[in-house]
Amino acid sequence: MTRHTKINIFQNIKRIRDLNDFRGMIINYFNNTKPMGIAGLRLEENQEAKRIRGEINKVMHLQHSIILATGLIPELQYTPAPSIGGHIRDIDLVINIFDLSRFEISAQHLIDYIEQAIGLYEQNQKASFFRTINPFHWIGLIFDNIVSYPFRIFGKLGFDEKKIEASIFGKIIKGLLYLATSVLSSIAALFAILSFLGYLDPFLSWLKKIFKIT
Repeated sequence: MTRHTKINIFQNIKRIRDLNDFRGMIINYFNNTKPMGIAGLRLEENQEAKRIRGEINKVMHLQHSIILATGLIPELQYTPAPSIGGHIRDIDLVINIFDLSRFEISAQHLIDYIEQAIGLYEQNQKASFFRTINPFHWIGLIFDNIVSYPFRIFGKLGFDEKKIEASIFGKIIKGLLYLATSVLSSIAALFAILSFLGYLDPFLSWLKKIFKIT
């Protein structure tokens, strides 16, 4: 998903709205649950919680991507009790939203991450407006799509698209594609300007003389 500092105002507004809706779902879900057993490591869901759980499942991965697009990583380190044993590991708070009580993690930690993400989008809203009316922003998006196209082909063939793109080989290919695209775009723009000014034919004649093209 496109990073929050590269999206337009319409995408910015939608992501903020989606995150606020997601935050509301989570609060409503946990308000309709209660701990089970002595340790309270499981939650009992009433009918409303079960309904909301289904809604959360539908948007969970999208909201996860929207949060990650800000650079935030919604994770907490989980250390099992000595009596239980096990490895210390990072718990993704979004993907494991329905297991937070099992890891003795408060849902407030997830809500905090969502609110931080909303804040980052809101802080970037003014910049996103100026990106929207900046033609170079849209030209940059076209470049990004052109450069990313070969990696999308790898993804459709079953390879890990993101892993290839993030590799040293992938970065070199992206750099070369950006360079080639920039050069070709500059040449096309130059030809368009010369044609508009009426200097294209003299320029082409000059090129033929320079390169001795018959």
